[in-house]
Amino acid sequence: MIHHFHLKPTVWHAKPWVFSWDDETGAVSGPDAAIIEEIASWGGISAHPYPFAHLFSEKPLQNKTDMAAIIGLEHELPPALVAFYPKPPDEGFPEKTHVDAKGTLVIGKDLIQY
Repeated sequence: MIHHFHLKPTVWHAKPWVFSWDDETGAVSGPDAAIIEEIASWGGISAHPYPFAHLFSEKPLQNKTDMAAIIGLEHELPPALVAFYPKPPDEGFPEKTHVDAKGTLVIGKDLIQY
């Protein structure tokens, strides 16, 4: 399927991206196609929440999760890719710090600083 994007930046230093992408063939065209192809060649990219990194698949331009990671670092994700944005691995920490039934302090994500 061919997608046509005009993406707004989410950071002050980025410019809007305009490009078309065929998710079946991996073809990218348009004014900002070279940027997308360059990023796809990196092998991976930082992702939210920091410090999280997403490693690309063997064919990132044919992978919706990889494309969502490329776009989502500095631009608003189009609705078609929101569900594909990569998620960090679960580290096993509870959301909130608490004292368990044995009286042990269990550190939660609210106290962890990255």
